[in-house]
Amino acid sequence: MCNTHIANPFSIVYSFHGISLFSNHLKARLKIKPMGCLIFKIYILSRFLCIGLQLQKLILIILRCILLNIYIFELFFLLLHNNVNQYYRLVSKVEWNKMIIRYKKSLILNFQNNIVEQTLEVKQLYIGNGKYCYANSASMLLKSVGEYIPPEKIEVLTGMGLGAVFEGDYLFLDSTLPDIGINKALNTLGFTCEECVEKSPHRAPFYRLKDILKESAVIVGPVDLGYFTHWTNHEYLHGADHYVLVYAIDNQNVYFHDPAGYPYVSLSLDQFQKAWRAENIQYRRGYFRFWHSAKRQYQPSEEYIYQKAIEGFQIQYENTEKKTHPNGSEAILQFSETFKNEAISNEIIAHVTHFLFQLGAKRASDFAYFFRENHPELFDFKIAQAKLLGWCHVLATHERWKKLIEPLQQLAAVEHDFRNKLLKITTH
Repeated sequence: MCNTHIANPFSIVYSFHGISLFSNHLKARLKIKPMGCLIFKIYILSRFLCIGLQLQKLILIILRCILLNIYIFELFFLLLHNNVNQYYRLVSKVEWNKMIIRYKKSLILNFQNNIVEQTLEVKQLYIGNGKYCYANSASMLLKSVGEYIPPEKIEVLTGMGLGAVFEGDYLFLDSTLPDIGINKALNTLGFTCEECVEKSPHRAPFYRLKDILKESAVIVGPVDLGYFTHWTNHEYLHGADHYVLVYAIDNQNVYFHDPAGYPYVSLSLDQFQKAWRAENIQYRRGYFRFWHSAKRQYQPSEEYIYQKAIEGFQIQYENTEKKTHPNGSEAILQFSETFKNEAISNEIIAHVTHFLFQLGAKRASDFAYFFRENHPELFDFKIAQAKLLGWCHVLATHERWKKLIEPLQQLAAVEHDFRNKLLKITTH
């Protein structure tokens, strides 16, 4: 998979990549000599003349525009050449338009393998909502001190979304914990942040929270969504974890931003304490965990952030593989066995239709974006995972359970290859 830069002299080659077969077809049919070679020679000449980089960029943009218009002209000329004599007097305007649409669709299908690679970054990297509650909360905390880091970047740097584990009857497409991931991401980005946790479940530290909120917003979590009454379906969510950013408190209520789409909401102190105690959150360590007072200690370069992240990812895989429960590709394969019998439990149905595949596809897409410049092969693996997980979500929502087995097996194979490639990377 190729990601080209405008200043790269070979980048114009990829302008031809998606239409090379079409160009040959035109050459044979219309005897029109393609101008690709001439345009490429002009660009190479501009490189050897040692003109400025900005002018080179301008020349490349102009040449690409010329090339695009040439092929648009040739496309419509071909349509007319092949079809006007046969169809023009025989079909109505509506039918003519339908014929053109059918021809364009067949053209796209014939050349999609060439075109998709060139337009991958536009068409396949998702931007939109995701269940990134702790990453969104961390991003809001940093923004409150004048630093903006996109939640997608924080999510990647947490390491959540790498690997897979199979626990009980459930597959989780991650291999670390959110609270560990928050600390790791903030550290990689050059921040320190105070983390606090209580040993006793009896009383939430509202008195401390009130003092801290005079100086800093506070990330709170995990909390149990079953007590978040501003969610209309909260009664079905007991045991589901979540993270929020608290910005104020008084003698009756806690006021917070819920990154699931509920800004400026509140809960009574008693209700918030029940949620924050998180007794039904399996991975909870201690009680009433929170973070506050983020401070930048240094400004790392993007290269440093990338290298440190890779090192952390490798350690995360190695640590996960020391555990006894199934992990990695083995975990995914074991989970696929669930769907050989179509008697799927309601809990598994809820897990795969509302959480697993949807979140997994989003994470894989964001990891692909992170890897795209430095390790294109890892980019390819993550894009493949995102596509497979998106397809799994479609199958699950239509309850085509046995059809899930094959894409899950493919997902396991991609995970195996991704893991092997990642662990071979040397850092410095």
